Amino acid sequence: MLMRVSADLNWLGKRGLRVERVNLGQEPIRFVETAAVRERLDRDGEQALPVVMLRGEVFAAGRYPTRKEFADALGLML
Repeated sequence: MLMRVSADLNWLGKRGLRVERVNLGQEPIRFVETAAVRERLDRDGEQALPVVMLRGEVFAAGRYPTRKEFADALGLML
């Protein structure tokens, strides 16, 4: 699963998009500083993870989106 996600994020980066990964264990402050993520964690606990943000809004929570979902949301061709 994580290999697919990593490949998908690299695919997005190669298309000129800025991709940033934040790890709760390494950067907990960033999680609580992001209101939408904090709200999901408060409401759903660990079940909300991973939280994927797109253009400042929660795009997916509790799962990783597929490459097709990213492409569709961003208007990219597969």
